[in-house]
This record gives sequence, C-alpha cells and structure tokens, in this order.
Amino acid sequence: MPRTRCSFGRVVWLEVSATSRTTAGFEAVLHKLQAGLSKPRGTKDLAKIMERLGRAKQRYSRAAQHYQVELTKDDSGTQVRAITWTKRIKPGSAAAHPGVYCLRTTLVDQDNATLWRTYTMLTNLESVFRSLKTDLGLRPVFHQIDRRVEGHLFITVLAYHFVHTLRLQLKARGIDDSWETLRETLDQLKGRLKSAAIVLGAVNDGKVSLIAGVTDDLTARVKAGDLVNFVAQQVGGKGGGRPDFAQAGGNDPQRLDAALASVVPVVQQRLAAS
Repeated sequence: MPRTRCSFGRVVWLEVSATSRTTAGFEAVLHKLQAGLSKPRGTKDLAKIMERLGRAKQRYSRAAQHYQVELTKDDSGTQVRAITWTKRIKPGSAAAHPGVYCLRTTLVDQDNATLWRTYTMLTNLESVFRSLKTDLGLRPVFHQIDRRVEGHLFITVLAYHFVHTLRLQLKARGIDDSWETLRETLDQLKGRLKSAAIVLGAVNDGKVSLIAGVTDDLTARVKAGDLVNFVAQQVGGKGGGRPDFAQAGGNDPQRLDAALASVVPVVQQRLAAS
C-alpha cells in the first residue's frame, strides 16, 4: 500500500510540548531518588528504588525510552550508593522525528494536508463513537444476527450525525469544542444549577438536533428521554436516552422555538404532580 509522509508545524509543537512534560516528570523522579541517597532517612534499598524506577518508566514511557539509568550498588549488593543517567534519543522513535507521520493509504491523488485532515477526522470520529456507544449502551458488540448488527451501526451513525450537526452549529458561533467537552459542559451546567431540566436545540442544513439533561434529584419525576422525545415529536422527529441524558433529531426547524418553549410547562406540571 502506498505511503505518504506528512509534517506540520503545529503537530511538531504539540508533540514537543508533550515530550517536554513527560521528560520533566521522569527526570524529577530520577533527581528525587538521587537526592534521597544523601539523606539520613532517604531510600537506599535497591529493591525499593528499582520498584519506584519501574513505576516511573511505566508512567513516563514516552520519555523513559531515551534514558539509560545506572545504579551503583554497595558491597552487599542490597543498597544503592549512586544513581546516574544519560539521555540519548532512540533512533526511529517519534522524538527523533517530531510531527512527522507515515500514513499508509490508497488515496494517492490527495495532497498531504488533505490526508492529514482525513486522518484526524477519523480519530475524532472514533472518539465520538466511543462516547456515544457508552450513552447508547451499545458497546461492546455482541450481536450475532445481521439485522441487529445493521441496527447497531444505523443507530451509531445516526447519533454521530446529530453530534456533527450540533458541533457545526456551535462552531458557527465560535465554539469549537469536542463532543466530550460539550457533554462535560452540559454536566457542569447541571451541577451549577443543582436542580434542573435542560433541553438544548440547534439547526443545521434544515435539520434539528436536540440534547437534554436532567439532574439526578429530578430523574424520578422528569426524565431526559421523555423531554427530548416530547420536543422531537413537535419538530418531526423522535429520540430518547437515559433518564439523565438524551438526544434526538427532527426535520422541521420552523417549529423548534415553540417546541423548546413548551418544555417549561411540561416540567412544571410533572413536578407539581409528584
């Protein structure tokens, strides 16, 4: 399969920044272990130092692969007298070529910039799918009947279209956050309001996207799935979800404002009845 080599300044900056953080973290552990050797109560036991060094290598694996750490033992072989290290960039590693990716693809007619955008779009797509499948209860896939597998894929792709529509609408207003961040924002809004039922709507290319959230103290009386479906039916669609989080879509944006306005009396009525 043909390969292409893509290199971008921003990617270089991101990777160098990430490597700098892990390098600083790994070296901080090395300096701490080294300083402990000169303190009366510092750790000198070989087994303990090896254990801590192993944890540091695991935690900062991106940086640790470029270090050669040597321990000088005492005559008994159970205590450490000195810790020294040298740094040498591992050939062929990401640190040796920051911001450079070798992508294998059949899209030989695309330029590097287009290929990179496509690649990052796929990683974003996977991230959204992981988030959505958790919400929809569709992960992992245990279906063995073709129509159920097709239904699984249909619901997942449909949900992604809702997410994409919402993000485009928000991006037009200067909000370019990931879906995970948007969900966290909704959760933060729920937390700030303490007790609330929230329904948000957006329109893009003639399609309506809806998202609803209900704080935990109200889910016994007001369910997010019921609310979002109530609004969706008024805009020519349907939806559902969990009691605290749900999403839906529709195809009649002209009725969106009235549909959203109708949520307040419905919530008030349900709260008063319970």
